[in-house]
Amino acid sequence: MSNSQQQEKQVLTAKQIEKHIVENFQFVKMNSLLTDQFESCVDGRGEIGIVGTPGGNAGEFVLALTTAEKVSGNTIDIVQMREIMEKYCQIFGKFYMHTDTHAIENLMKSMSLDMSLSDIISMIQNPVSNLRENLLNALMQADNVGCGHIKLMMKNPEEYGVRKELVQAVVRSFYELLWSGNDYLEFVVLEGEHQEGAVVNILTVDTEINSESMIPVVVPEVDGEQMFVNHPQAANFMRTYEAQNISELVGFEVSVDDYKVEVEKLGTRQLLTTVGHLAKGLPIFNVVFTDETNFTVKKV
Repeated sequence: MSNSQQQEKQVLTAKQIEKHIVENFQFVKMNSLLTDQFESCVDGRGEIGIVGTPGGNAGEFVLALTTAEKVSGNTIDIVQMREIMEKYCQIFGKFYMHTDTHAIENLMKSMSLDMSLSDIISMIQNPVSNLRENLLNALMQADNVGCGHIKLMMKNPEEYGVRKELVQAVVRSFYELLWSGNDYLEFVVLEGEHQEGAVVNILTVDTEINSESMIPVVVPEVDGEQMFVNHPQAANFMRTYEAQNISELVGFEVSVDDYKVEVEKLGTRQLLTTVGHLAKGLPIFNVVFTDETNFTVKKV
């Protein structure tokens, strides 16, 4: 996203955000994120209600593995990434990753494919076996990744505190599992241009979020009006749950207490880095739900 694109956007006001949300939210129980719900990306182009975190489940997965490495001093063998991702799905439920039509069009050019957009999307979802390795190699290239958070981690690994090869292995394993028919995976293709007018943190007045807490699900794009949607409380709940299972996930001992400290620090760093790249100059608002019908909007 260029600076010129950002200047052309309509910056949203508190009143616009209030109107946007009041007509487009519902509540889900927190423990549904461990069953039939998933964490979507904060991307503002989605037209269905989301619980948003940077990169969705894919971004949280990279964060979890990177934190485990930093805390333990061990290095995850990327050859084992598919097995680790399968285990993550079994423990944590649905796994979301998205691309977009711009990345797909770039993929077509890089592979010299003369196909319609719908046909290439169908091919990405289930390619014939003799195309899979070449397609995987192309999908792992940053410019062919449609999630801005994941793409930025690939292009700026030091800024995000990640290993580039680990991020690439996550992308590769996602598609391998998608093609194997893994029912946990949610593959989404977002369309159109980025026109987000604000960064919006969705919160509740509860200081403690538990599995029974009700979380507001918000639609990022309504009638062409977009906003980045972030759910920090939901992310913190999932990260706490991950901390309790991280050693089982990665296959080596990780201090739970140290993990909790590091994942909060690194997660904040990665969020702010992505906001700095993709939402520079946009206003940030906290939307706090006091109950299941009322909320307040306040600029940060």
